[in-house]
Amino acid sequence: MLVLVWFIRNHTGSFYGAAALKVLARDAEQAECLAFLFGAQWCLELDLNNITLEGDCRNVVNAITSQFCFVKWENSGIEKDCKYLLLQTQKFQGCRYVNRKANRVADLLARYACKTFNIGSDDMVQWIHTPPSLLFDVLNSDTMYVQSCSQ
Repeated sequence: MLVLVWFIRNHTGSFYGAAALKVLARDAEQAECLAFLFGAQWCLELDLNNITLEGDCRNVVNAITSQFCFVKWENSGIEKDCKYLLLQTQKFQGCRYVNRKANRVADLLARYACKTFNIGSDDMVQWIHTPPSLLFDVLNSDTMYVQSCSQ
């Protein structure tokens, strides 16, 4: 059982929302593929625009942004579903790799959700506009890191 986490920042890097979901996943790569897919679906459900997906698994990002498949064959169906979803809307700007240093919020949120919530594969925990207080310091430092990387 793995915890998938995705979170949304606005154009300044500030927190918009986050979600966590426990799933059965074969490995970390499959979990990352699922997080991209569920995160993209969630952004569409929230009717967000100008979305750029970010992840710290380079081969998943490469698979989503190219014509070639860089993921294990067992994960290629999820990756293709994500690509299909992204191509069906004009709301997505792209997908990019980010270093783990810029992804600490996701790691902390996954540990928090795993310990705190008894969530099953059908239950998703969501935070909209207001993050859990344990994220405040990390969000501030991550926002500064994200902004410095984009300059």
